[in-house]
Amino acid sequence: MTAGELVVIAGPSGSGKTTLLNCLAGLDEPDGGAVWLDGRRLSHRPEAERARLRASGIGVIFQYDNLFAHLTVAGNVRFSQRLQKSRMDVAVLLEAVGLAGRGSSYPGQLSGGGAGAGAGRTRGGAGRRPGGADRRRTDR
Repeated sequence: MTAGELVVIAGPSGSGKTTLLNCLAGLDEPDGGAVWLDGRRLSHRPEAERARLRASGIGVIFQYDNLFAHLTVAGNVRFSQRLQKSRMDVAVLLEAVGLAGRGSSYPGQLSGGGAGAGAGRTRGGAGRRPGGADRRRTDR
C-alpha cells in the first residue's frame, strides 16, 4: 500500500477481515509472515515497541465507545490530533471518511459506521468493528 491509497477489505463474516486489520495495526500478531510499516518490521516485536510504532504511523478507528459523547465529531478529531501532534485539516479528514459537513454533529447523532470518524491519523488508518472476535487465525 502507498500513502493515501484507499484499500477495501471485503468478505463474509468469519473470513478474517478483523484479524487482518488487527495484524496490520500491530494489535495482534500474525501466525505466519510479518507486517512492515515504512520499512520497519511491526510484527513480532515487544508490545511497547509496537505501541510506539502505532503511535507514530497507524490510525485505528473504532466504530463505537471510543468517542467523547460531549465533543462534536470535529472536537473528537481535534482531540486525537493533539495527542498525535498532527496538524491535518479536520474538514479534509472528515471528507476522507465520508463525513463532510458532519463536524458539528455529536457521536450520538451518527450511524455506527459514521461514528468511526472519531480519530484522524496522518498516515494510515485501520478500521475495526467493535465486538469482533479476537481470532488468532491469519488468512494466507
